[in-house]
Amino acid sequence: MSIPNASKYVIIGAGIHGLSTAYHLALELKKRNLRGGEDILVIDKSGIGSGEKSRYSLALHPESW
Repeated sequence: MSIPNASKYVIIGAGIHGLSTAYHLALELKKRNLRGGEDILVIDKSGIGSGEKSRYSLALHPESW
């Protein structure tokens, strides 16, 4: 897959926060009849969900505190 030269919306980071932002942005764009997620580009230095999971796992599993 090639990276486009330009994109209307760019989200840096493909962790839980970046992907959630992209998802909710796509929903909002669709709701406003501004297409869907076709104009959203999510980039990450390593890959989807490959960041430091232990740092963010507490946000997802508060019982592990």
